[in-house]
Amino acid sequence: MANRAGLKKVTKTVKGQKGTVRRSYWVKASQAARKGKPVKQQKQPGFLRRHAGKIIGGIALAGAAAYGAHRLAKGLNGKPALQLGPGSSSSGHSATSGGSQSTARQQAEKRVRQAWGTARERFTEWRRGEGAKLAQHMMHVGGDAAAEHIGSHIGSRVGGAVGTAVGGGAGGAVGSFLGGHAGSFVARGRAAPHIKRGAEWVANRMQR
Repeated sequence: MANRAGLKKVTKTVKGQKGTVRRSYWVKASQAARKGKPVKQQKQPGFLRRHAGKIIGGIALAGAAAYGAHRLAKGLNGKPALQLGPGSSSSGHSATSGGSQSTARQQAEKRVRQAWGTARERFTEWRRGEGAKLAQHMMHVGGDAAAEHIGSHIGSRVGGAVGTAVGGGAGGAVGSFLGGHAGSFVARGRAAPHIKRGAEWVANRMQR
């Protein structure tokens, strides 16, 4: 017999009177395993074969969940949601979710409008009060500085020319110094009323 139930064919090399020969024996499978020759086991199926059912079921479940989420999103965007049948709570749930989302969006827009209105009111109060005073002060400071600079420059040029004509180089230096101060004084005096009116006009515009 080529195969014997529960037995394992073992081949050994034996030295005898006629030299080395190979002999075969039939032993129990458990005995062959104890002697260091384990019985060849049937090859186990792979991971995909062993878990094919679970994998297919998981893919189907994920696809169903994705399809349901897609239909729910379409319902929230104002399109008809998935109808499961008469008396189903799906349409009611979608309508409730859409209403909640719409209410939350309206509340957020309302808070933004309120915050913007409050900011505008506070800026208007600052503009009519401290802002107007600051603008008036800056107009005075800027106008005085500009008039002084222009008057000093013109006075220095004129005084230098006159001093040089009268007293040479030394006269020119003295004339430039005195002319600069004189021009600055005159320019500030002449420009003061105009600067004042301009500052008041700016302040009145900001207080409206």
